[in-house]
Amino acid sequence: MSHSNGLGNDRHEFRDTPPVRAEFAALPDVIAIGPPRTATTWMHRILKGHLNLAESVKETRFFDLRYANGMAWYAAHFRNARAGLPTAEIAPTYFYSSDARFRIAERLPDVRIVATFRDPVERLFSLYKLKCASGKITDSFEAAVESDDEMRESARYGYHLAEWISMFGRNRVLILIYEDLLSDPQTFVDQLCDFVGIERFEVDADMQQKENSTDAAVAPRMAWWTKLGVSASEWMRSHRFDRTMAVVRATRVRRLFFGSGPELPTLNPTFVRELHKQLRPQVEAVERAIGHEIPAWRPSAL
Repeated sequence: MSHSNGLGNDRHEFRDTPPVRAEFAALPDVIAIGPPRTATTWMHRILKGHLNLAESVKETRFFDLRYANGMAWYAAHFRNARAGLPTAEIAPTYFYSSDARFRIAERLPDVRIVATFRDPVERLFSLYKLKCASGKITDSFEAAVESDDEMRESARYGYHLAEWISMFGRNRVLILIYEDLLSDPQTFVDQLCDFVGIERFEVDADMQQKENSTDAAVAPRMAWWTKLGVSASEWMRSHRFDRTMAVVRATRVRRLFFGSGPELPTLNPTFVRELHKQLRPQVEAVERAIGHEIPAWRPSAL
């Protein structure tokens, strides 16, 4: 992996497509762009009730996959937004999508951006396990790091962070660190609340529970059927069949697709050391952006 890691400072302006905020009652004031496996599902859960979020789904995938559906389709996800509260979307796949970045800058140029980062090797392995469990990957971790587009591109912390900062300005991009959440969840959430513009709230013990963890993830019993089931789920989500999705989740049908397979492989220490070396520029890019080192991301053995 060779990655650019410069950080931009100037905001780009776009005029090809006019902003649309005035056309709809509510659109996001804030978008949390990920990348994946950085506690975005947890953030979505604890922020419910404190601001307006997309209805029925966590991720609309509008700006990267479903832009052709039109802004009215996107705005419908926020149609019941409560007045007086900021509106937000949690969208971890936007981080590494240049299409999403340009489209957001064109249509919502005043939006604020939240980027959450995690030790790049641990995050990649967590993403790998999730993709294995959903039947999307059957390769080894070593092979997937090189061949899977999402894994490879989402690891380019420096390049993509620089692009977001360049388009929206450093003061409109909040950078949060996953390991800070683990060590001090209250301070992590306080920073998020202050940036979003909502009142701070106490993070109790129940809120601190992990969400969508891959700690106990296993391979599916039938990878092809699992992949098919995930694709069908994504199609229903994109066509707003929310009630159908809720019924499926509540039944035993889900068990046909997920789990029951062999345990996933553990990390190879030799490959981990090599991957840490390869991703060191990404670590340094984030450290420069926040102004200090992140010791948890710097293994002492390197």
